[in-house]
Amino acid sequence: MYNVERSFRLAFPNKEVITFFADTEADKAKWLEILRALIGRIPPNPLWAELVWQRQEEILSGAQPRPSVLPPVTEGASS
Repeated sequence: MYNVERSFRLAFPNKEVITFFADTEADKAKWLEILRALIGRIPPNPLWAELVWQRQEEILSGAQPRPSVLPPVTEGASS
């Protein structure tokens, strides 16, 4: 597709492709190092989605919900 110096592609199983372009060889090497470290380590769902799914499973199973790790939200509270 692209035959540009310092470019590389990230291909996904759904056939989507993202093409990256780096300004320097050092930048390209840094990108590749980071992407190689991340591949296979990113969960399929964001943390909030995992927490919602876990809570729904608790409700459906009738289990006692676990205490929240987040502070309670109060009406009218301002930051």
